[in-house]
Amino acid sequence: MPHYSSDVIIRMQPQKETQPVMQCKDKFLLQSVAASPRTTAKDITTEMFIKESGNYVEDCKLKVIYAPLKCHCL
Repeated sequence: MPHYSSDVIIRMQPQKETQPVMQCKDKFLLQSVAASPRTTAKDITTEMFIKESGNYVEDCKLKVIYAPLKCHCL
């Protein structure tokens, strides 16, 4: 949907070893593609995201930043 937004929370699994400095070069690639209004989730294929096929694909890379864990204990 145009102008639609969604919140996504990604949690990292605990590491077996703690790094001295929590540095990370990981990134997430988000992609969106133009689709007809009648497109359903099951109609979406990986081929739709191939730019070389003439599809309009938007890319956005998100850098991973470590944040302290917030405890929601009762």
